[in-house]
Amino acid sequence: MVLRRMIDEILSDSYLDNDHVDAFAILLNEKSKISPDEYQKYLYISPMYWHYKVKDVKSVLFLEHIDYNSVQSSSIIISPIIDGEHWTLLVGYIKQKRWEFYDSIPNPMHRSIAVKIIASLNKDCKKAFRQNITKWNFKTMKKAPTQTNNTDCGMFVCKYMENIVR
Repeated sequence: MVLRRMIDEILSDSYLDNDHVDAFAILLNEKSKISPDEYQKYLYISPMYWHYKVKDVKSVLFLEHIDYNSVQSSSIIISPIIDGEHWTLLVGYIKQKRWEFYDSIPNPMHRSIAVKIIASLNKDCKKAFRQNITKWNFKTMKKAPTQTNNTDCGMFVCKYMENIVR
């Protein structure tokens, strides 16, 4: 559910939070149902998975939709990452066995969180992938659009997601 408060936050030049990014992913999913020829099938992993994982709280509920069949029927894994106040995006291309990392404020330190998330997904979803996803190629996307301020990283992640699934 998208509340009026959330829309007001976006319009007020505030930071996007996990609710905004999750809502955008739901919107993308609905668009893909309307125009399936325009969107690739993807698995979405909420940023809350990593948030709870770091706090050592049960986080697998954010992965319940990931099983062998869902992996086989999808071509992409989309995992937005919030680290402190900065958003980045981790994308897995299942058939190509490749990870791509998008960062609108390129910083090698941001990449380390993505590597930890891949290791956690490998452990928590081992039966779904039936392969070691930590062995996939990993590439930081250097020519991705970058932001010119300190507030738009969440919006960049949403637009990265949209462009990738289209």
